Amino acid sequence: MTWTLPQTTGSVTGSALVSQANGFVLLNGAVSGTLTGSSLAYTITVAPGAVPNQPSCSGRLAGTMTVVFGVVSTMTGPISLTSSTCSLQMPATPITLTKT
Repeated sequence: MTWTLPQTTGSVTGSALVSQANGFVLLNGAVSGTLTGSSLAYTITVAPGAVPNQPSCSGRLAGTMTVVFGVVSTMTGPISLTSSTCSLQMPATPITLTKT
């Protein structure tokens, strides 16, 4: 999973790419969120055409990450499917993203 998140004050907007280790793309989405202290509340909006094997599918993922700023910055927290127009099933899953 790769997020590209430019930050302006407390707002973040950018992109999310979810792919398998072999490079197979599962979905692309637009990320928006609000950073308050070390907490990032976010939403990933997935538009039709952004899920290659289900092109008519759209939906939203969301969660709140704990951000740790440092030499190696990280974001850790859950990602949950909050709405979908297709048969995607995804339980709330904890993830950790590391700034590279």
